[in-house]
Amino acid sequence: MEKISKIEKSLTDFADFVKTSPTPHFVVQNALQILQKSAGCEFINFCDFLQNSNDKNKNNKNQNFYFSQDGIFIAFHLGNRKIADGINILAAHTDSPCLKIKPKPENFFHENSKKFFTLSSEVYGGATIATFSDRDLSLAGRIFYQIATQKKPQNVLLDLQIPLCRLANLPIHLNRQVNENGLKFNKQTELNLLFSESVFYENFSQFLVEKICKNQKDKKNIKILSYDLLAYDAQEPSIWGEQHNFISSRQLDNLSSCYAEIQAFVEILKNKNKNNKTTILCLFNHEEVGSVSSQGAAGATLQNILNWIFDSQNISAAEKFLTLQNSFLISADTAHAFHPNFPQCYEPNHRCFAGEGVALKLNENQRYISNDATIAIVKNIAESEKIKTQMYVNRADLACGSTIGPTLATLLGIPGIDLGIATFAMHSCRETIHSQDLIAMQKLLAALLKNL
Repeated sequence: MEKISKIEKSLTDFADFVKTSPTPHFVVQNALQILQKSAGCEFINFCDFLQNSNDKNKNNKNQNFYFSQDGIFIAFHLGNRKIADGINILAAHTDSPCLKIKPKPENFFHENSKKFFTLSSEVYGGATIATFSDRDLSLAGRIFYQIATQKKPQNVLLDLQIPLCRLANLPIHLNRQVNENGLKFNKQTELNLLFSESVFYENFSQFLVEKICKNQKDKKNIKILSYDLLAYDAQEPSIWGEQHNFISSRQLDNLSSCYAEIQAFVEILKNKNKNNKTTILCLFNHEEVGSVSSQGAAGATLQNILNWIFDSQNISAAEKFLTLQNSFLISADTAHAFHPNFPQCYEPNHRCFAGEGVALKLNENQRYISNDATIAIVKNIAESEKIKTQMYVNRADLACGSTIGPTLATLLGIPGIDLGIATFAMHSCRETIHSQDLIAMQKLLAALLKNL
């Protein structure tokens, strides 16, 4: 019974993490809170540390730092093993395909002598747009605003949580061929979300002021400057199925990987008296749109942090090169679960089944970083810990998606593996994974960090 209760708690904690992480900004906030609460050690803001540091405290052992900015979160533990033994890097991404609200989103229209307005949205990433229709959508993100009595702009994270808008579908009577041709939306003209009667608000900014300020007097002195807001599925994560083994929710790609990596990182930190390698947790933004940004995996942030680590320990260029060769990169992102209704979409001998273990991903065109050597390393550790894995290879005649793994491996010259949890309906408004795969992923990541 104790084992079952631990599993149930793990799933509940994961559901809470997803529920409170509607945008990358919230993922970062939650990641830091979990580390501070669960790891049992202090985490130092890396930027604050650098501003207050001097040559006397340049050499630092067994300290834990974090860096966060605009949806990127990097935490690192300076282990007690020599740096030349290598660095273990966990990598995932905080963003998911979604509908983002445009800067001037109001579109007014009249109906029965009443004036309404919709919110114009834009597709972020490779979302399956049709799955966002006819769902209860809420709004969340970051808002920058100006208070008349202050010079510097302020910002706040806002998660409204309740259903607020909807991408309404046409009735079949006005779209007779929808079942034959598929449900399609024009990205420019047909992604306006039903939102409000204008009798309540003159524009969307007025609505935001109402939500971030409760004092009526202060509302007149606040001006919305900018925001990064998205519409997300307001339905909470659900655990379902005859054995209650399936988890369905928004943003499982890639919050499932983020959560598993955070938990594995916590396990390393709890082993205070163990012989730990230096370990880095990297949760990047903007993977769904190519990673090419200062917050993405192609940015210089991780390289700059690695350079500081090497410099702080007086590592020569030769030692730096050898350290990277001895390092290992674990790139975690969801994989495609075999769908029995569409067997023709999968490579027959490399189907990944939900509930059958962590998917190890291989692509000969280097869309994943796994190779024969790194797969052997991971399989050996997994088998010794009795953790189930399975191989995923994409159909050769279908385009293969990629991850942040190849980007990081190219920048750093570090060997590694791409792995993930088999997922139904990837990039849909709601995705589905098997609870046993989530648990297996956490165990495998922890085992890799312990044994690599």
